[in-house]
Amino acid sequence: MDFKTTNTKGKFLSDAVSCIRKFSGETVVIKYGGSGLVDMERIKTLAHDLVLLKSCGIDVILVHGAGENTYKIFDGSNIKIDFEEGCAVTTKDNLELTEMLLSGHINKKLVLEICKAGGVALGFSGKDASMITAKKMRKTKRETDSNIEKIVDFGYLGVPFKINTEIFEIMNESPVIPVISPVGFDSHYNTYIMNADDVASAIASTLNANRLILITESGGLKDESGNLIKAMTKCEATTFKKSKVLNKFILQKLDTCLCALQNGVYATHLISAHQEHGVLLEMLTKDRSGTMIYNTDNVFNSENIDFDDYE
Repeated sequence: MDFKTTNTKGKFLSDAVSCIRKFSGETVVIKYGGSGLVDMERIKTLAHDLVLLKSCGIDVILVHGAGENTYKIFDGSNIKIDFEEGCAVTTKDNLELTEMLLSGHINKKLVLEICKAGGVALGFSGKDASMITAKKMRKTKRETDSNIEKIVDFGYLGVPFKINTEIFEIMNESPVIPVISPVGFDSHYNTYIMNADDVASAIASTLNANRLILITESGGLKDESGNLIKAMTKCEATTFKKSKVLNKFILQKLDTCLCALQNGVYATHLISAHQEHGVLLEMLTKDRSGTMIYNTDNVFNSENIDFDDYE
């Protein structure tokens, strides 16, 4: 959407008023990561957008990953980081540095920018107020030679197991925007680093959020011709998983969305980290910047239905 013309600005404001009424009092969980975490201009834009949403009565929760910061900080140290099945293995050697990067450097940078934009932000890790109880990630992979399944040890890489809702309920009645790093501990108080997508999905599911928005490098889903799919149902998205156009990265994002929908989230969105004001365009206009997946098993013709008006 081009905001340079008066008519376009007027249409945006008209759409926004209707959407704000609908979202006021609802919870929206947003996950931010990737290259956006090393781009200060994009961080500043996101901060202003979150403050705007919060001022409209929308309870915004921001979950962040480490993005490209991981490679930068480990390249400057003597600590090696390995990958298994696309996941960074967290060992005793790199656990403390990873937690410092997430809960210290990145978290406080985001908090600062939201405060500079006029908001009230508080930074948390999943450890604070026992917000996120984690458990060790367990996966298996099949050996190429023997075809035997082997358990993969990801070290201190975990998955969210339980979300403490009390702290969120307190903040929902305040001007606070919580900013959460994906670090938690298990029942024995062992620290675990978690995937930010999984954390955002777990929080959205537990809080029965209206929206889960994943800001990704690739943006929304595209069909075989490379055209953006602006909306689809949960049923259509499940079928779309079988499409040959999906790579492993996009498939993981789609699985995160479907998991949240399965657990009661009203709708999920995949939007591009490179789209300026992407969150506002996705939430407050009908000219979406990404893909919305609506929580229904019914199949509709996406060209003929206004998903925002569907109840």
